[in-house]
Amino acid sequence: MEDIIHFKKISIFGVGLIGGAIGMAVRKLGIADHVTGIGRSKERLETARTMGALDDYKTDIAAGASDCDLFIFCLPVQKIIENFPIVARSVKPGCIVTDVGSTKKTIIDAATSLFGQDKSFIGSHPMTGSDKSGCANAHEVVLNGVTCFVTVTHDTNYEAVAKVTLFWKALGMIPVLIDPLRHDEYVALVSHLPHIAAVALVNTVASCPEDLNFIRQITGRGFKDTTRIAMGDILMWLDICQENKDNINRHIDKFIGELDQIKASLQSKDLSAVQTFLERAKAFREKFD
Repeated sequence: MEDIIHFKKISIFGVGLIGGAIGMAVRKLGIADHVTGIGRSKERLETARTMGALDDYKTDIAAGASDCDLFIFCLPVQKIIENFPIVARSVKPGCIVTDVGSTKKTIIDAATSLFGQDKSFIGSHPMTGSDKSGCANAHEVVLNGVTCFVTVTHDTNYEAVAKVTLFWKALGMIPVLIDPLRHDEYVALVSHLPHIAAVALVNTVASCPEDLNFIRQITGRGFKDTTRIAMGDILMWLDICQENKDNINRHIDKFIGELDQIKASLQSKDLSAVQTFLERAKAFREKFD
């Protein structure tokens, strides 16, 4: 298979669930000659290397960033921003820096003053993941056929955008160019709100005074499928809620409006309205299968 794009060296800062999945895919597809992992724990980095996600690893950020052609942040948003200065100082001219953060506006704002045309930062967000965490579960992450947002603004280096877009495409993903503000609004609707709704549903069931074993016995596949995402990494979701709170709150209000609508129909015994409510949702959901 002919390479779409190729790098001499890619450095991945944060070789957990997503970083591990990217590293394994890059090495399997031969997109880079060398993949270096960066992190604090030698034990975790060695696990990632043993799994095939890395060729080597560094616990020193500057050393890991110094000679790569593509640098990928696979950290929570605030951790990315905290480490921007050292990475901006350490990467060589011509290096492209990207990330997989779940929100984009604050990342792009922070990167603007630190990265320029010779060290380009292009924000990315692969719309994939798992309710589990850690590189040991990276094999569960689906990349092929999944959307990957790539952010663009009025001062974006479009040559760097093209290379980042081709990189995600080489991994089998579907790149979508988007403004950072629009990205944050859309992911709040289709990713962040569903997670909050799942958490609220779990907590509602948890409030039942019945014995836990009884509750576990009577809950079926529907409850488990609907609430699986509530088991996601808590620190990551705290970061998301902090970064995208305004968009999340706006969509929570819409969600509450939908619940109020069905509640009012039930209270008034308006079964016709209930039926319309159910049919509308069913018709729209069927478009996704």
